[in-house]
Amino acid sequence: MLTHADREATVALLAELKTEHREVLLLRIVADLPLEQVAKVMGKSVGSVKQLQRRALRALRSHPNLVEGMFR
Repeated sequence: MLTHADREATVALLAELKTEHREVLLLRIVADLPLEQVAKVMGKSVGSVKQLQRRALRALRSHPNLVEGMFR
């Protein structure tokens, strides 16, 4: 379970992502939608959604304020 501070840090990190990266992570991880549904919601192919998710996670992992152990 995330602490209040961890939740605030997570929201702050997500706010720094590109809109599409943030949207794909929220739909895939928070809403727990399968790739096919995310693709339909976003008007993209499943392959595009996979690529967006990879890029979004890579952006988070490389962020200088990332708390050690999150998103690994």
